[in-house]
Parts: sequence; structure tokens; C-alpha cells
Amino acid sequence: SRLFVSWSAEGIPLGKVKNRDNGIEVRLSMSDRKGKTAGQKIERGTALISTVTVMPAGKDLRNVVVIIPLPAGLEIENPRYSGDGEPLPPFVRAEARDDRLLLYIEKLEKRLDWKFILRAVTSGTFDVPQISAECMYDPAVSSISGGGRIEIR
Repeated sequence: SRLFVSWSAEGIPLGKVKNRDNGIEVRLSMSDRKGKTAGQKIERGTALISTVTVMPAGKDLRNVVVIIPLPAGLEIENPRYSGDGEPLPPFVRAEARDDRLLLYIEKLEKRLDWKFILRAVTSGTFDVPQISAECMYDPAVSSISGGGRIEIR
């Protein structure tokens, strides 16, 4: 008798990855309320103005999903509008979960910059997962960027 075995492993690599852009580009930057870029060491209680930038490369895109996984220690404040955040454009929907923020973009014709607030709530050292974007019905159009570590004191 024969035994057939199949095994696969899947996960998010730790640390920073090389940016990969195929037909779309996604980036995330974080700064304090004064506009100073947030470093790897953040004081607990600090509000971070986070800017996600999504750009099509050449052609208009439809049905784009942006996945922004959060490092432990950070929480999303109201993703629809919060302080220095911005209201969502009419063709974008945000879904906040405990561990990530999802953006669903119906049509992406030009660069989209959107700000939302993250707050450092738990002390410790945490891995920062990479963010990604892809067309839901054409996964060959995708982008991944970012990653690293932060320390919340």
C-alpha cells in the first residue's frame, strides 16, 4: 500500500521585506502629530498619524483590497474619521478589526493618500507586519512593502 503526503507552510516573514510592486504600489508611513516621522521607539499613549498611499501603475484598477496588519501594542482609533485622520473617499470602505485594517477600493484611477490614527497602548517590542494590496479578481496585480520592529515604552 502507498501513502501520499502533502505538506505546506504559510506565514508572514519577520522583519523588513524588499518592496514588490506588480501593477500597483502600496506604502505606509507613520508620524507624530507634529509631522515628525515615527521611529522604532515610541512612547506609550502616543497617537501616530498613519498615511497609507496606494497608486495604480499605468491603468485604472477596480476592486482593490489593502491589508494593513497591526503590530501588537497598537490600536486603531476610529478609521472613518478621528482627529487628524480624514474621512474616506466615497468609493473606499474601511473595516477595522482587532489585528488589522482593511480598505476596499472600488475604483483606483490615481494616487490615493488616506490618513488614520493608531495609538501605542501596550509596552513591549513588537514585529511590524508588511502591508499589501491586490486586485481581488486579479491577484497578479499586487504590492507588498514595509515590515520591521517597534518598541513601545
